[in-house]
Amino acid sequence: MATINLYNISDEMNRVRKNVSGTKVAELSCHYKEPCSIEDPVVTLKRTNLNFNYAYLPELGRYYFVRDIQLMPGGIMEISLHVDVLMSFQNNIANSLLIAERSTNHPNMEIEDPYVRSQKTVKREVRKIADSPFSGRTYILMIGGK
Repeated sequence: MATINLYNISDEMNRVRKNVSGTKVAELSCHYKEPCSIEDPVVTLKRTNLNFNYAYLPELGRYYFVRDIQLMPGGIMEISLHVDVLMSFQNNIANSLLIAERSTNHPNMEIEDPYVRSQKTVKREVRKIADSPFSGRTYILMIGGK
């Protein structure tokens, strides 16, 4: 016998920290369908009329999206789950050092990204160099980039 926490969330699937506080529908006893997959477990429990779309399995220490619910004979529900890697490992993700490949608010112009348009800018600067062997002549220095 195992425990399943059922939630009804409205957060986007690709959000790392989902808001599960206040959305808990129930904590129920369930059974794992053998063989049990950690990524895609199937659990059975007594049929209920609760409205839920998200789950947490404390024994596996992971959060799951509800993929399918089948009503079985004998008042049993079979719930197919799929692991939510972002929520399950949110602390590891938050504590990681990384370079974001894409950001909607702060794009990194050093990383080539076909979805972010860079602006072509020209900067002109004129400087006189005193006491130089180049005095009396004009030189143009051009620097280009992608």
